[in-house]
Amino acid sequence: MIKLYEGLRVLLFPVLRFLLPLISQTAKRRIDFELCNLVEVNRLKRAEYGFEISSEGEFQQVLFLIEYLLEKQKTIEIIYCSESVEYKIKTLTKKYSEQVRTLRMPLLTYKPWVQRQNVYKWLTCHTLFMCRYDFFPELIFYGKNKAKNFYLLSASSKNFISKSGVSKQYLKYCYKSFHRIVSATNEDFERFIEYKIIDKEKSFCADLRSLQILERLKVAETKLSQEFPVFNQFQKKVLDKSKSSCLFGSFWSYEAPIFAGVGPEDLFETSYCLAPHKLDKSHLLDIIHELSKYQLAVYILTKETTNQQLLSLIAEYRENPGIWLFDVRGVLCEMYSQFDCAYIGGGFGESVHSVLEPFLAGCGTVCGPKTQRSSEYDYAYNIDPNNISTAHSYNEVLPNLKKYSDSKRENTVVNIPFKIDELLDFLNLNLRGDDGASEKLS
Repeated sequence: MIKLYEGLRVLLFPVLRFLLPLISQTAKRRIDFELCNLVEVNRLKRAEYGFEISSEGEFQQVLFLIEYLLEKQKTIEIIYCSESVEYKIKTLTKKYSEQVRTLRMPLLTYKPWVQRQNVYKWLTCHTLFMCRYDFFPELIFYGKNKAKNFYLLSASSKNFISKSGVSKQYLKYCYKSFHRIVSATNEDFERFIEYKIIDKEKSFCADLRSLQILERLKVAETKLSQEFPVFNQFQKKVLDKSKSSCLFGSFWSYEAPIFAGVGPEDLFETSYCLAPHKLDKSHLLDIIHELSKYQLAVYILTKETTNQQLLSLIAEYRENPGIWLFDVRGVLCEMYSQFDCAYIGGGFGESVHSVLEPFLAGCGTVCGPKTQRSSEYDYAYNIDPNNISTAHSYNEVLPNLKKYSDSKRENTVVNIPFKIDELLDFLNLNLRGDDGASEKLS
């Protein structure tokens, strides 16, 4: 089967590698991203454990497992698909250079005969973890034929039940290839059993995302003081109790029409703050340009902003109220706990981003209508449907947020119905002083 797949990819290679980028800037950027694999060198050549992650959301879900293994002096390899997670992957690799090797998923530059352009040949681990989806054939083939242990984490049944025909059969084949599955919700757990995807004793239910978020919220103030030093003063001077506050997380420039009709009076009543989904210069400029169409000034804070600079910006803001924009990485989850309500971007595009972070931080949460792929939205809605909602048009967003701004909740307490040791035992990872070796599960 793998030979047949490799033959098909050889035929497609000239089209994907050379013709597609001529007509698509997105494809060209993707190829440039993947070709970095050829110039970067990992010190580590082999690893015991492997993780495939799509983007930052999946990385956050498996991070506690990665950190656990690294603390146990184990070696890991990570395959990732999105540029959005590259900064955090590089930070991790720099810290654990002798224990971590990484590879960008070669989608358009796949060459069966080149190790760094074919994950089937690049992978070396005896235990491979996948998170949620990304069931690329080469990964499934490796897990099924080469890995001693092949696990799926945060598995969702939403995509499976929406499919039909060949695509549904392929997904079923993929799910059945895993030795064990950790479902994202009880509903997913029950569906996998109902559809005879996997036996009950090889399935486990664990909300890994909530676990990670709640751990981050416990140390939110410490993390903010380290990574965004000026935020403490910003909170005291701008996010005071005399007015409501709203954080627009994972924001995209195309969502600027939300602010159509916002005037000085609105800005005196509510502090509007943006945390863009992407922090590269071009995306920041796009956001500023789109907001300027509504005569909205933008005040930017970075990790390097000093208290004196903040005071100058606040003076300007009081003369000409506008939107605050945070150009800071890695602290969005921690910031939510300091706001009354939150809007999460992506729901007017392909799919909403993480709604669980603001929801668990106590924010009334609003997003666009594209929630079909979000198990996080379903999970939050089942916990407390009164504190999360969708807006079906841009002009519904601010009125929906207004409903939450006067009723700030305490952090939502989620009862995680499992102990960490139980999950580690289920995954053969409770390394009680041994070498971490595990036998293949049948």
